[in-house]
Amino acid sequence: MTRATPVGVAVVGGGRWGPNLMRNIAQIPQARLLMIAEPDPRAADACARRFPHARVVPSLADVLSNDAIEAVVLATPTITHAPLLRECLIANRHVLVEKPLADSLPAAREVAALAAERRLVAMVGHTFLYNASIRFVAEYLTAGGVGDIQYLTLTRTNLGPIRVDVNAAWDLCSHDIAIASFLLGARAHAVSAIGASWLNPSVEDVCFASLQFPDGILAHVHGSWLSPKKVRETVVVGSKGMVIVDDLDPVQPVSIFDSTVADREASPAWLASQGQVRIRVNPGSALSPVLDLVEPLAVQCQHFIDAIVKGTPVATDFSFGLSVVAALDGIDRSMRAGGATMTVDSEAH
Repeated sequence: MTRATPVGVAVVGGGRWGPNLMRNIAQIPQARLLMIAEPDPRAADACARRFPHARVVPSLADVLSNDAIEAVVLATPTITHAPLLRECLIANRHVLVEKPLADSLPAAREVAALAAERRLVAMVGHTFLYNASIRFVAEYLTAGGVGDIQYLTLTRTNLGPIRVDVNAAWDLCSHDIAIASFLLGARAHAVSAIGASWLNPSVEDVCFASLQFPDGILAHVHGSWLSPKKVRETVVVGSKGMVIVDDLDPVQPVSIFDSTVADREASPAWLASQGQVRIRVNPGSALSPVLDLVEPLAVQCQHFIDAIVKGTPVATDFSFGLSVVAALDGIDRSMRAGGATMTVDSEAH
């Protein structure tokens, strides 16, 4: 049943996305941005000026002491996610936390179990899954648009921003693991990865990871904050076509190709004797669908509030967030083992 009163919301932390989260929450009719928790005085003053109707306080404890706050949005460093989530869930608050769910698999497993026990709306901000392009492609693949999916390549590179709390896999590849899982409707069961640290010891600046999904589908993920070019690209290859999503293209973010590899033709006898064949390639044609490109963060915030107000299912709940962390854990273990294939924790699926 849809409730009539708006949801009282607090945003904790500023950081890179905090102000955008505050702006989007403040624009939702079914929500009220009542409080902002920001310990830094200068950032707190900026929040107070920009959102004069919200009370600015220094800590989460101040937020949780206010009974008018029903939901908390966490825009804090990854290392703080699990302890802050634990406080919110114990206090029976609905939560939306920036990705990834936590900075380790045990911590992610703990907060996911707590959220399930409390039966609260608990959502991870895998923002790119609320992108119109990714959602269109997910529907297109489900409808069999490319035939049998064979593999995906996902690239996310730029020169910075450089992190010191987590490596490039947890910062960047987490997006693409989530995208691949969402598009395939499945979780990776094995991973192998290599990475390197040039800027900070033991913090990988670049990661090349290969993920194995059910039905033999592969996904290759490349994440780096030490690259001269900003790239956000997803490529899906199937038996009957291919799709490219270029998140940086504001005009044609999705391109669909009916390119295929046609029937194999036997080579002349003297070539066939060498075990060679010719493959006929059909380059096909391409089209770009017209999409309603709404800000993904706005869609994500509305989705969170709708789950509280209307009881609608959460697409990126803590179970989904836990599966992404499990894959990241496998990537870390693989990089430490020189690229050896690691099984992804099946209990996190």
